[in-house]
Amino acid sequence: MNKDLAELLIVNLIKNAIIHNKEKEGKVVIRLSSSYFTIENTSDNPSIDVNRLFQRFNKNSNSKSSTGLGLAIVKAIADASDLSVTYSYNNNRHIFKVNSITNK
Repeated sequence: MNKDLAELLIVNLIKNAIIHNKEKEGKVVIRLSSSYFTIENTSDNPSIDVNRLFQRFNKNSNSKSSTGLGLAIVKAIADASDLSVTYSYNNNRHIFKVNSITNK
């Protein structure tokens, strides 16, 4: 994978986790394995509609630092790099998982 694209993918996911985290006592958790990684954040917001999640300019925040492009960029990089990016919501946590398409 291209190093610059890998960095952009990871930075966008971490920024997303920070922007959409709880204001007080929020947590961002990054888990790494040999075949995938997850980035999750605590949240007071409900699950995100997966049909709109990776669309450009989709914003679930009033944050001025959010353009609504980050997750669309993540998805485009993943697709171009033969990676899978998935979203789940569990116990008030938004979880993004990135892995190779062959290791779904």
